[in-house]
Amino acid sequence: MPLKQTVVDFWRLIYDMQSSVIVMLNDLSRIENTMNIGQYWPSEGCATYGPFEVQIVAFEDHGTLIVRIMKLINLNQPDDNPQKVIQLQYMDWDQEEVLPTSTTSVLALLNQVERWYRRTSGGPIAIHCMNGASRCGLFCATSCICDQIKTEHLMDIFQVVKWIRNNRPEFIYCLEQYKFCYEVALELVDSFSVCGNLQRST
Repeated sequence: MPLKQTVVDFWRLIYDMQSSVIVMLNDLSRIENTMNIGQYWPSEGCATYGPFEVQIVAFEDHGTLIVRIMKLINLNQPDDNPQKVIQLQYMDWDQEEVLPTSTTSVLALLNQVERWYRRTSGGPIAIHCMNGASRCGLFCATSCICDQIKTEHLMDIFQVVKWIRNNRPEFIYCLEQYKFCYEVALELVDSFSVCGNLQRST
């Protein structure tokens, strides 16, 4: 989550990388001390952050997921087309808890991210939580695991988590999160008719 003094840097990252989807894994209304947190979107209408103008185009509240469709304009590059950015804010994760409410909720989030991403022009998905590690790690791990199951009909959670932690040791920082990755994977497998052909790596 950006600090107040890094909001412009955040939007510069989104603009430069042409990211079209932002996944936010925190509910700011449940955080006690938000003094230094930089809310990087306007509550309504539009707002300017350095050279970037951000406009709220649409807002959808689905309870556990809030969708904000925004238009990003670089005022220093008036000839560039506005960039469409979709923010998906996941609300089903209590602030003090290590894990989300349920595996079903996480799978629903992953499906929504995939569905909304298909409507965009591409670019890397930006994912953030308050510290950039604890929740992001679980999201990235479960996303990679589910992609592996869907595309390869293979489930090798140990190797996925090992690869992620080799790149970012703060990810999947406790046993509860590691076990949760298995629970998400097993629920996904149970929902597939292809599970009979699934290879499970020990």
